[in-house]
Amino acid sequence: MGNMNNAGLSDTSRRSPPTGSKALPWKTLNCRLCLSSLRLLALGPRCDARQSLGNSAFPGGARERVAMSEAEKRSQHSAFTLVELLVVIAIIGILVGLLLSAVQAAREAARRMQCNNNLKQIGLAIQMHESSHRHLPTGGWGNAWVGDPNYGFGQQQPGGWVFNILPYIEQDNVRQQGNGLSPASRRAALQRMLSSTVSTLNCPSRRGSELFPYLSAYPLRNSDLPTTAAKSDYAINGGSLQINSGQGPDSHSDTDVRAYSWPPLI
Repeated sequence: MGNMNNAGLSDTSRRSPPTGSKALPWKTLNCRLCLSSLRLLALGPRCDARQSLGNSAFPGGARERVAMSEAEKRSQHSAFTLVELLVVIAIIGILVGLLLSAVQAAREAARRMQCNNNLKQIGLAIQMHESSHRHLPTGGWGNAWVGDPNYGFGQQQPGGWVFNILPYIEQDNVRQQGNGLSPASRRAALQRMLSSTVSTLNCPSRRGSELFPYLSAYPLRNSDLPTTAAKSDYAINGGSLQINSGQGPDSHSDTDVRAYSWPPLI
């Protein structure tokens, strides 16, 4: 073995060392390598001992308590307090209130615009009626009569101004109910006409186009009494004079119409 080492190192010992450096004997190098290996071997068991000591230094209950305390800390940091929750609920309530008020204001503006449009259509219908018949819509015979399509638009028409402008607000199909029928069939048709809703005659800010119970105490002369009837939210101005027409003639015959004493202008 010694001969082999001497033979293996003979070539290195024959080589000339670099300029400015000092060659170390091979025994010194061998000793240093051995010391390094011993140190590594000594550190390994020592580190394993420290690790095992650290694991055995804390019993199982202590480790669980440490883990629980850390979990509690994390839960405390991630949860909301009652005050924070109340503040968030209050903010959400204020935002919802502002949003609802804005939506209601927008809807009311749309309803107001629709109401103005209805008034415009009614005014145009009255102008078209005057252009076609050379007079404004008549006011009817009184609260005991309903409009009848068989009697035109003049003085013989018992219906009021709403009935007379129906063709000019695209509701002529409502006005023509009962046209050309027998008296009995006509009374039933005019009863159905009273239960026909017209959206142009209702203000959306007040109510929609719906039917209401018919509560009038006066019997109708030319129609059967309906159980429900449509209403209008608009009125027409008859001028500076008040007209009280009463209930009108007893029938539609020329004799009754001529014999009826029409109330004077008040």
